[in-house]
Amino acid sequence: MKKLIFKPQAKNIVAVFLIVSLSIAILFTVLVAISGAIGYAVNLNYARSAPSCATEISKTCKLNEDGDYTFTVPEGQELNILNLTDIHIGGGWGSLQTDRKALKAVETLIRYSRPDLITITGDTIFPIVWSAGTLNNRKAANLLTTLLDSMEVPYAVVFGNHETEGNNTTLTREELGRFFASKEYCLMQLDSTYTDADGNEVKPYGVGNYVIKVNEEDGTLNTALVFIDSNDYIPGAGGLDWSYDRIHDDQIEWFKQKVDELNAPDARVLTFFHIPLWEYGDAWAAAMNGDSDAQLHFGWAGETGGKSYPGVEDSHLFDVMTEFNNNDNEADCVGVFCGHDHYNNFSITYKGIRLTYGFSIDYLAYAGIKNQSWQRGGQLITLRSGSKGNDFDVKPVIYEGIKLMEG
Repeated sequence: MKKLIFKPQAKNIVAVFLIVSLSIAILFTVLVAISGAIGYAVNLNYARSAPSCATEISKTCKLNEDGDYTFTVPEGQELNILNLTDIHIGGGWGSLQTDRKALKAVETLIRYSRPDLITITGDTIFPIVWSAGTLNNRKAANLLTTLLDSMEVPYAVVFGNHETEGNNTTLTREELGRFFASKEYCLMQLDSTYTDADGNEVKPYGVGNYVIKVNEEDGTLNTALVFIDSNDYIPGAGGLDWSYDRIHDDQIEWFKQKVDELNAPDARVLTFFHIPLWEYGDAWAAAMNGDSDAQLHFGWAGETGGKSYPGVEDSHLFDVMTEFNNNDNEADCVGVFCGHDHYNNFSITYKGIRLTYGFSIDYLAYAGIKNQSWQRGGQLITLRSGSKGNDFDVKPVIYEGIKLMEG
């Protein structure tokens, strides 16, 4: 008799437990959705409130007859570029606080530096579900571009390996590129081509291979800024094994043609992308060994073991740059700027080419990085009118230092 009474009681208890658990789960989901929406709106309003930092030189930016954006530097003046990298905006309920911190860091660095141009070398966003709580990369991109457009300084972007992580995000890499390129002050271009061996116009691999030109007041070329998509992961690989892709062969051919078309032996080329070249690791090792072909300007290799994390395969872009530098009839490829390794921020002239890591912004991607500060900031690149070759400055702008000065 007791057994007959016990069984329905046990079933009732299980049923009540399941109903209560389901109700709690639904309530939690609703609360997360509401708090996430409110938090996102607050962050978006913060981005919209950022002050204008437009400069007179930034206002010279326009499209030239070749379809390239061009800046003009008046005689005796200089163009300042604020290079940022690895901002890692999440855009979801799980990254509300870190997104606000990242937006504030970007806004502060721009306001302090007063650049004429902003360059961002990849991993602008980080729509990873277990960190940000979302795969909606459009929302994350909207936060960042809203802030930058509010500040009214032209900005040039290349993508890293996290913008469309695993191709499971709301927007594909191409769609995200179109989103960025549609923004008022974004200079990203997606449709640049080169001529192949058969005479066909071909769009190279990747999303966002393009050129920005910096001219003297008389219209002659001072510097060509070349932006290349270093892509994300090799086909069939994911991010967990660090199987990073490289700049592909057709992109190298595009680069060679673009530099050759400059027809400006007195000009220089600075190149921007996300994943470092193999030579970054070689440069650090050479500098630490005191080799004469490696000059350390500043910074350190802060990744574990002082490592650099380039693509699995060598793109040989460095070799191509060296060939240009050995030709007196071509522009000199004198500088490379990348991101990717958040704790590496050195700048080394190696075999005549200055290789520079950007200072990261990241509060979200690396475990515990939100509690670090020494690696966070930007770098100010200065191009003077009348200067050429290696005659340009790169100086770190440390976010923590600005915070201390501003109280």
